[in-house]
Amino acid sequence: MPFMDKSTDRLIKHFGTRRAAILKISEALEVHEETVRLWFVDGIPLSRAIDIERGSGGVVTAEQILREAKAAA
Repeated sequence: MPFMDKSTDRLIKHFGTRRAAILKISEALEVHEETVRLWFVDGIPLSRAIDIERGSGGVVTAEQILREAKAAA
């Protein structure tokens, strides 16, 4: 099973399923679903932290993404 960070887990919980989370975030950020799917595998890029916060309606915050990246480093 691919690594799931806390941010992606929260997105899945909020949107109901992994597929729904990928679809909603890709729509909100106007990026291809495959791009977002890779974020669920590899981690959310720091350059997209604010976009994810906005696209999730604040369910996942940019601060949370930055903390997780720092802890993983």
